[in-house]
Amino acid sequence: MLDEAQDTNAAVIQALTSQNVQTVYVGDKYQQIYGFRGAFNAMDKIHVPSECALTTSFRFGESLAEVANALIGKFGETRKIVGDKSKNTTINTTAALTKIYRTNMGLLSGLADALKSGKKPYLAGGIGDLSALIYDVELMQSGQPAISNSDFFGFKNWHDLVAFSKTSEGFSYQTVVQIIETYGARVLKEMINRVSATASEADVILTTAHKSKGKEWAHVEVCDDFATSIRLSYLQQNSYSFSDPSVEEITLLYVALTRAEKSLVIPDSILDILKLSKYCRDPFSSLGGAPKTIDAPRIASLAASNAKLPEKPVLPSKFVRVSQVKQTTHSPGMALNDSGSVSSSISPSAMPLGSPQPLNLGVANNEKLQMLVSKFKK
Repeated sequence: MLDEAQDTNAAVIQALTSQNVQTVYVGDKYQQIYGFRGAFNAMDKIHVPSECALTTSFRFGESLAEVANALIGKFGETRKIVGDKSKNTTINTTAALTKIYRTNMGLLSGLADALKSGKKPYLAGGIGDLSALIYDVELMQSGQPAISNSDFFGFKNWHDLVAFSKTSEGFSYQTVVQIIETYGARVLKEMINRVSATASEADVILTTAHKSKGKEWAHVEVCDDFATSIRLSYLQQNSYSFSDPSVEEITLLYVALTRAEKSLVIPDSILDILKLSKYCRDPFSSLGGAPKTIDAPRIASLAASNAKLPEKPVLPSKFVRVSQVKQTTHSPGMALNDSGSVSSSISPSAMPLGSPQPLNLGVANNEKLQMLVSKFKK
């Protein structure tokens, strides 16, 4: 059995599909969040003869299920997540004790704000990523290139990054520049070392969407760096596919909002796009035209993010999803793996699946690879 099959890798898939054994794939394709490092969404790519959908959530109630369904419905999903009727999960009514950020720079800003207001924060997932980020900044300020944060690769030094952030192409670096120039690397390192050692001793829990995967908290806030202008433009698309380079902006939002048990705070601009303005904190938000945005964009440009997507593996033909294979409709199940929309599939490798066809992965990955090679050469 392969768990978290939506974020597996080529080596594991090739090992499983080459064996003449029954294989069970368990996962939620809408929680694919590691494509940037080469993860392979088996739940979307592999065809198996038997599938079971588990859609009932035991974490949250019907209101949050409605928000989650509005999001995955844009993928064409017709099966609905069913909220627990015994739980009254509220939307935008209760202050959050856990804040989930889209980026490490958002997390760093939230950490500074928490300490400035006298709160004792806890970083769920540890301080390693933020410490490495500050170390890279110090290297760049000393005239050396960064060594660990891929968003800084290609810049010779800090002055180079600051200059680029002032151009139209580099606006996404303005957040990191502003935070570093406001506090300084030394002060930020001291802030990181002042975080609480345990969640039970903290006033507020801070984390990123990637680090929140698999966890749950009673009162959760999806923070404003999910609602930048570029991310809202992705969300405004009428439909999504898993081949879209920006798809993980949507799946990360889905992961973040499904961490809540009792209450969720989420930007009004996101609710407006999902046509759920009834949950907005500002009752008139949907009457003002275009949604309000928070211009604190991610560090990496879209082109740089796309360039990190590696070539996807080619599966043995018997595991290729075949268009002629008749798909069956499944009724909602009775259990929940992580967020409330989980599929499990069984694959006896000896079972014939129809006439195989080549897996259509497109040619975009070669272009992305060339972009990455070009960036590293510079």
